Amino acid sequence: MQVMLWVVAVVLAAAGIAAAESLTPLQVAWFTDNGDRAPLQELRDKPEADLTATERAILTAANRIGWIQIKGCNRGSHAILINLDGRDAVVTSRHLMAAGKLGRETACDPDAEADFYQNISYLHPEGRFAGVRLTGDQIQEFLLAHVPLQPGPLNLTETGILMLPGEDWLVFFLARNLSQDPMPDWAFGAGQPRGTIPFPTGRPRSGTVYVIGQDGRYTRENGRMFTWQQCRMVQGGGQGLMGGQGLADTIYIDCDVAPGASSSLLGTVESGEMTFQGLVTGGSERLAGNDVPTPKAAFLWNIGTSSAPIQRALAP
Repeated sequence: MQVMLWVVAVVLAAAGIAAAESLTPLQVAWFTDNGDRAPLQELRDKPEADLTATERAILTAANRIGWIQIKGCNRGSHAILINLDGRDAVVTSRHLMAAGKLGRETACDPDAEADFYQNISYLHPEGRFAGVRLTGDQIQEFLLAHVPLQPGPLNLTETGILMLPGEDWLVFFLARNLSQDPMPDWAFGAGQPRGTIPFPTGRPRSGTVYVIGQDGRYTRENGRMFTWQQCRMVQGGGQGLMGGQGLADTIYIDCDVAPGASSSLLGTVESGEMTFQGLVTGGSERLAGNDVPTPKAAFLWNIGTSSAPIQRALAP
């Protein structure tokens, strides 16, 4: 699913929010060569004893990020495995199923069959898995393993393609729990339960965030595989414009993002574990342009949806 180009960015600029900051660019990678993105396989190839605590958290989180595919409308996107009161579920972007044209409720039938492919983060153009080269049949069986999703995702209640970032999320429940299944022998954490990604206990206004997932530009240049990147984030605060939560629940990131990165995990590390701070949902390239250094104004960075509205909506 391509990254949505946010009309919200235009609203922000028109309101003078972006203009309130200097637009002098910082000389760091942003829509340039994706040089800061690194394949997960590079971490998996390292001796486990040499991994830092953060690298272990990244690889553990990658086991909990998969791909959702909606049958019938031929749409797919990243999906983040979470647990809600004992039930496994996945979070993805709402624009995955949003209408392709104004006036249509959804582009995909809410009751359409959908599957969660749990091992897709191991996709690699050379078929490499933890230093072991598998046969074609083994690769296919491993990568195509999936769990059906229950129809009727949560938060598919509004129509149209225009939505604020804080509204851009869906939750599907799995037809069966997956998180307690052990990871296969050639995967990171072999023999250990897959687990789920927890919500964070804190939501810092700014700081470090990690993006994990596929990226369209990286794929075109290097082949289809999952990558990770460390970058900066600034979280929306207050009530947003006109009292709305949709902008307040936005995360601005200077990670490399190109179409195809939608729903990638935005994680923060707490006590050695990657937590679900948010997910990638858009970019501001219509304002800032592609192949340019990072603007100093965070409101012109790439855009994510905070997990805060999801946590609020799903709280008991």
